[in-house]
Amino acid sequence: MDLSHPEYAVLGEDRARVLHRLFVLAEPVSGRRIHQLSGVKTLRTTQRILDDLVSVGMVDMRSIGSANAYEANRDHVMWGPIEEVLAVPAATEQRITEILRDTIDDRAAGSALYGSFARGEAGTHSDIDLFIVWNEGVSEDVQADILHEVAERIRRLTGNQAQLFAITRPELERLIANDAPLIHSLRNDARRLTGVEIKRLLQGRSA
Repeated sequence: MDLSHPEYAVLGEDRARVLHRLFVLAEPVSGRRIHQLSGVKTLRTTQRILDDLVSVGMVDMRSIGSANAYEANRDHVMWGPIEEVLAVPAATEQRITEILRDTIDDRAAGSALYGSFARGEAGTHSDIDLFIVWNEGVSEDVQADILHEVAERIRRLTGNQAQLFAITRPELERLIANDAPLIHSLRNDARRLTGVEIKRLLQGRSA
Protein backbone atom coordinates (compact mmCIF):
# COMPACT_ATOMS: atom_id res chain seq x y z
CA MET A 1 0.00 0.00 0.00
CA ASP A 2 0.96 3.64 -0.19
CA LEU A 3 2.64 3.86 3.20
CA SER A 4 2.70 7.65 3.40
CA HIS A 5 -0.85 8.22 2.12
CA PRO A 6 -2.84 4.96 2.39
CA GLU A 7 -6.03 7.03 2.54
CA TYR A 8 -5.63 7.80 -1.18
CA ALA A 9 -6.50 4.20 -2.06
CA VAL A 10 -9.65 4.24 0.08
CA LEU A 11 -10.93 7.79 -0.39
CA GLY A 12 -9.31 8.97 -3.62
CA GLU A 13 -6.42 11.43 -3.53
CA ASP A 14 -8.32 14.70 -3.90
CA ARG A 15 -11.03 13.79 -1.41
CA ALA A 16 -8.42 12.51 1.05
CA ARG A 17 -6.47 15.77 0.77
CA VAL A 18 -9.58 17.84 1.54
CA LEU A 19 -10.64 15.59 4.41
CA HIS A 20 -7.16 15.65 5.92
CA ARG A 21 -7.09 19.43 5.83
CA LEU A 22 -10.52 19.62 7.47
CA PHE A 23 -9.33 17.10 10.05
CA VAL A 24 -6.40 19.24 11.21
CA LEU A 25 -8.08 22.66 11.03
CA ALA A 26 -9.39 23.95 14.35
CA GLU A 27 -11.75 26.61 13.00
CA PRO A 28 -13.95 27.28 9.93
CA VAL A 29 -12.08 28.42 6.81
CA SER A 30 -13.07 29.35 3.28
CA GLY A 31 -13.17 26.89 0.42
CA ARG A 32 -10.39 28.83 -1.29
CA ARG A 33 -8.16 28.48 1.78
CA ILE A 34 -8.87 24.77 2.04
CA HIS A 35 -7.94 24.49 -1.63
CA GLN A 36 -4.63 26.30 -1.04
CA LEU A 37 -3.74 24.15 1.96
CA SER A 38 -4.85 20.80 0.56
CA GLY A 39 -2.86 20.81 -2.67
CA VAL A 40 -5.82 19.74 -4.82
CA LYS A 41 -5.09 20.84 -8.39
CA THR A 42 -8.18 22.94 -9.08
CA LEU A 43 -10.45 25.08 -6.94
CA ARG A 44 -13.43 23.65 -8.81
CA THR A 45 -12.55 20.12 -7.67
CA THR A 46 -12.07 21.28 -4.08
CA GLN A 47 -15.43 23.05 -4.13
CA ARG A 48 -17.19 20.01 -5.58
CA ILE A 49 -15.78 17.81 -2.81
CA LEU A 50 -16.80 20.32 -0.14
CA ASP A 51 -20.32 20.49 -1.58
CA ASP A 52 -20.55 16.69 -1.49
CA LEU A 53 -19.37 16.57 2.12
CA VAL A 54 -21.84 19.28 3.13
CA SER A 55 -24.67 17.40 1.41
CA VAL A 56 -24.06 14.26 3.51
CA GLY A 57 -23.61 16.23 6.72
CA MET A 58 -19.91 15.52 7.28
CA VAL A 59 -18.99 19.19 6.90
CA ASP A 60 -20.77 22.25 8.28
CA MET A 61 -20.96 25.37 6.12
CA ARG A 62 -21.75 28.89 7.25
CA SER A 63 -21.54 32.32 5.67
CA ILE A 64 -18.87 34.72 6.88
CA GLY A 65 -19.19 37.99 5.02
CA SER A 66 -19.31 37.25 1.31
CA ALA A 67 -17.64 33.84 1.62
CA ASN A 68 -18.67 30.41 2.85
CA ALA A 69 -16.63 28.83 5.64
CA TYR A 70 -16.30 25.09 6.18
CA GLU A 71 -15.63 22.99 9.25
CA ALA A 72 -15.64 19.25 9.93
CA ASN A 73 -18.75 17.96 11.70
CA ARG A 74 -16.99 15.65 14.13
CA ASP A 75 -20.32 14.44 15.52
CA HIS A 76 -21.06 12.71 12.21
CA VAL A 77 -20.95 8.92 12.42
CA MET A 78 -18.53 8.76 9.48
CA TRP A 79 -15.86 10.97 11.02
CA GLY A 80 -14.63 8.23 13.35
CA PRO A 81 -13.83 5.81 10.50
CA ILE A 82 -12.35 8.65 8.41
CA GLU A 83 -10.03 9.66 11.25
CA GLU A 84 -8.90 6.03 11.59
CA VAL A 85 -8.06 5.91 7.88
CA LEU A 86 -6.12 9.17 8.12
CA ALA A 87 -4.18 7.77 11.09
CA VAL A 88 -3.10 4.57 9.30
CA PRO A 89 0.62 5.53 8.98
CA ALA A 90 0.93 6.00 12.76
CA ALA A 91 -1.10 2.84 13.40
CA THR A 92 1.14 0.91 10.99
CA GLU A 93 4.26 1.98 12.87
CA GLN A 94 2.66 0.93 16.15
CA ARG A 95 1.68 -2.48 14.76
CA ILE A 96 5.21 -3.03 13.44
CA THR A 97 6.54 -2.21 16.90
CA GLU A 98 4.19 -4.83 18.37
CA ILE A 99 5.37 -7.41 15.82
CA LEU A 100 8.99 -6.80 16.81
CA ARG A 101 8.17 -7.10 20.50
CA ASP A 102 6.32 -10.36 19.87
CA THR A 103 9.08 -11.93 17.79
CA ILE A 104 12.40 -10.46 18.91
CA ASP A 105 11.70 -9.56 22.53
CA ASP A 106 15.01 -9.27 24.43
CA ARG A 107 17.09 -10.94 21.71
CA ALA A 108 17.89 -7.51 20.24
CA ALA A 109 19.53 -4.49 21.85
CA GLY A 110 17.24 -2.28 19.80
CA SER A 111 15.39 -1.79 16.55
CA ALA A 112 14.47 1.24 14.47
CA LEU A 113 12.49 2.32 11.44
CA TYR A 114 14.40 4.25 8.78
CA GLY A 115 14.28 5.08 5.09
CA SER A 116 11.36 6.41 3.06
CA PHE A 117 8.60 5.32 5.47
CA ALA A 118 10.35 7.02 8.39
CA ARG A 119 10.69 10.19 6.29
CA GLY A 120 7.04 10.13 5.21
CA GLU A 121 8.03 9.63 1.57
CA ALA A 122 7.11 5.98 1.00
CA GLY A 123 4.90 5.04 -1.94
CA THR A 124 2.88 2.04 -3.00
CA HIS A 125 5.88 -0.11 -3.87
CA SER A 126 8.27 1.09 -1.17
CA ASP A 127 9.91 -1.34 1.22
CA ILE A 128 9.66 -0.93 4.97
CA ASP A 129 13.24 -0.53 6.19
CA LEU A 130 14.04 -1.85 9.65
CA PHE A 131 17.36 -1.81 11.48
CA ILE A 132 17.96 -4.43 14.17
CA VAL A 133 20.97 -4.93 16.44
CA TRP A 134 21.15 -8.41 17.93
CA ASN A 135 22.26 -9.10 21.45
CA GLU A 136 25.04 -11.64 21.96
CA GLY A 137 24.19 -15.32 22.00
CA VAL A 138 21.42 -15.39 19.38
CA SER A 139 22.23 -18.16 16.91
CA GLU A 140 22.11 -17.55 13.18
CA ASP A 141 19.30 -20.10 12.82
CA VAL A 142 17.18 -18.29 15.40
CA GLN A 143 17.94 -14.96 13.75
CA ALA A 144 16.86 -16.30 10.36
CA ASP A 145 13.61 -17.74 11.73
CA ILE A 146 12.74 -14.48 13.49
CA LEU A 147 13.50 -12.32 10.46
CA HIS A 148 11.41 -14.56 8.23
CA GLU A 149 8.45 -14.26 10.61
CA VAL A 150 8.85 -10.48 10.94
CA ALA A 151 8.99 -10.03 7.16
CA GLU A 152 5.93 -12.21 6.57
CA ARG A 153 3.86 -10.51 9.27
CA ILE A 154 4.73 -7.07 7.89
CA ARG A 155 3.81 -8.20 4.38
CA ARG A 156 0.47 -9.44 5.70
CA LEU A 157 -0.05 -6.18 7.60
CA THR A 158 0.71 -3.76 4.77
CA GLY A 159 1.17 -5.61 1.49
CA ASN A 160 4.72 -4.19 1.36
CA GLN A 161 8.02 -6.01 1.60
CA ALA A 162 10.18 -5.53 4.67
CA GLN A 163 13.86 -4.79 4.16
CA LEU A 164 15.50 -6.01 7.37
CA PHE A 165 19.06 -4.96 8.11
CA ALA A 166 19.95 -7.03 11.18
CA ILE A 167 23.49 -7.04 12.55
CA THR A 168 25.46 -7.83 15.69
CA ARG A 169 27.12 -5.29 17.96
CA PRO A 170 30.61 -5.98 16.54
CA GLU A 171 29.27 -5.50 13.01
CA LEU A 172 27.69 -2.22 14.07
CA GLU A 173 31.01 -1.10 15.55
CA ARG A 174 32.74 -1.73 12.23
CA LEU A 175 30.11 0.24 10.31
CA ILE A 176 30.52 3.16 12.71
CA ALA A 177 34.32 3.00 12.48
CA ASN A 178 34.15 2.96 8.67
CA ASP A 179 31.64 5.84 8.59
CA ALA A 180 29.34 3.73 6.41
CA PRO A 181 26.54 5.48 4.45
CA LEU A 182 23.96 3.45 6.38
CA ILE A 183 25.10 5.09 9.61
CA HIS A 184 24.47 8.54 8.11
CA SER A 185 21.00 7.44 7.00
CA LEU A 186 20.17 6.11 10.45
CA ARG A 187 21.37 9.27 12.14
CA ASN A 188 19.26 11.40 9.82
CA ASP A 189 15.90 9.68 9.89
CA ALA A 190 15.78 6.54 12.07
CA ARG A 191 13.13 6.28 14.77
CA ARG A 192 13.35 3.86 17.68
CA LEU A 193 10.82 1.05 17.74
CA THR A 194 12.10 -1.23 20.52
CA GLY A 195 14.99 -1.42 22.95
CA VAL A 196 17.79 1.11 23.25
CA GLU A 197 17.32 4.53 21.64
CA ILE A 198 18.91 4.47 18.18
CA LYS A 199 21.15 7.48 18.88
CA ARG A 200 22.69 5.62 21.80
CA LEU A 201 23.30 2.52 19.69
CA LEU A 202 25.07 4.62 17.08
CA GLN A 203 27.47 5.97 19.68
CA GLY A 204 29.11 2.57 19.68
CA ARG A 205 30.35 0.71 22.73
CA SER A 206 30.05 3.83 24.87
CA ALA A 207 26.26 3.24 24.73
